[in-house]
Amino acid sequence: MQRIKTKILYIKIPILGFLLAALVAGCHSKDPSPDSVNSTFLTSGTWLINRVTFNDVDHGSDFIGFTLSFQKTAFSSQNGDPVWPSSGTWKFSNRKATSLVRDDNLEIEILTISNTELKLSLQWSKTTYDHNGRVSSIAGKYVFEFSK
Repeated sequence: MQRIKTKILYIKIPILGFLLAALVAGCHSKDPSPDSVNSTFLTSGTWLINRVTFNDVDHGSDFIGFTLSFQKTAFSSQNGDPVWPSSGTWKFSNRKATSLVRDDNLEIEILTISNTELKLSLQWSKTTYDHNGRVSSIAGKYVFEFSK
């Protein structure tokens, strides 16, 4: 009788061990990818401008009322011209999702991103003029700080 109980015990322990290992493995969820996390943050609502610097000088008065919204592969903006067109497409430019590229091939670095804060940096290479000859944008480094 003792031998039968021992055999059953030898059979049950490996089966229980296998089941326990399968349960533990099933509980470990894979961490979400950086592009998934950052995409969720970007598309979570409309971003409102707080501060704009150009070559480390405050230029917030040039972007009053600037808002930026991201969808899965598109974006829209208000009062961001000419640095930010009113609409376009975007995608992450690297696997770590630390920068994105717009459809005009402008790469934008993501300096800070969360549910409530977004800080983007870009190197603007164009100097544009409106019909009155007044400078509308100057080439240089722009940093845009947004919140929701």
